[in-house]
Amino acid sequence: MNAFLDIQPQLDAKTITGRQITLQSILTLIQQFGAKQIGVSVEKRPIHEIVMGSGPIKILLWSQMHGNESTSTKAIFDCLSYLHKIDNSLLSLLNLKIIPILNPDGANVYSRENHNNIDLNRDSVNLSQPESILLRELYNDFKPDFKNYILIFLMITVRDVKLAF
Repeated sequence: MNAFLDIQPQLDAKTITGRQITLQSILTLIQQFGAKQIGVSVEKRPIHEIVMGSGPIKILLWSQMHGNESTSTKAIFDCLSYLHKIDNSLLSLLNLKIIPILNPDGANVYSRENHNNIDLNRDSVNLSQPESILLRELYNDFKPDFKNYILIFLMITVRDVKLAF
């Protein structure tokens, strides 16, 4: 049987249901992982960061840059749960900074854009929105080796190698 399917019932993201994921719907999870507020959105909703690991490989992850795209939020919490409950050995290799919802205003109304009708992905050059500025500042300060989806690949690869032996 698939090793991931065997451990999936132990992961927390299954508690997040539906297509629309808001800050309120993940509040318990982000608190569980020690999230701290690092900024606010246009509508003054908090933007949180989760920090995990002490390793040399810096990875910056963010989800819901488009408020209506929540699949990666679920995946992030599956990965965090895996690291926390199943195999924390990767945390000695990784230094993770994670923003679970970059666009809480868009998430709240299930919209791609933020409250000012700006697509934050398209704002990465102009930096006219507080969410875009926050992400750029975090990126510049942290200087990640990798960003976004590489964590999922790393976890699956390392886990599968471990399970094969």
